Amino acid sequence: YHYVRGNHEIPELFIRYFYRELHYSFVHKGVRFVVIDAEGNHVGMSDSQLDWVEAEFQKAEKAGEEIVIALHVSPWQNNERGRGKYNQIGVGRVRLRALMKQYQVLLCLSGHYHRPVWHGHEEETHYLVLGG
Repeated sequence: YHYVRGNHEIPELFIRYFYRELHYSFVHKGVRFVVIDAEGNHVGMSDSQLDWVEAEFQKAEKAGEEIVIALHVSPWQNNERGRGKYNQIGVGRVRLRALMKQYQVLLCLSGHYHRPVWHGHEEETHYLVLGG
């Protein structure tokens, strides 16, 4: 199993308990899974984390791997349930979406919204949003 930190987890305790960084990647059967620390509350993502995401996408492209990302709050542009600052990534969302488009991210897995599962498709990426 692999964990994605949510907006109710304390970063330092998450790292201590799960023995891993807040963002990480792994490859399974030709798919690079990129786990991104994006908790919502309009906090955003740092430039250094987005640089890391881009480097992971480049590795996937070089290796001929599909890309799946997982993060707590969805970057889905037309996500009707994601209105309001607590339901958006904030700073870095535009750059992340540009990278997703450039590297043709296959699937985005997220949660947070405390509603039934829903899905969509936008700019080559499938979105699966699981209830929080």
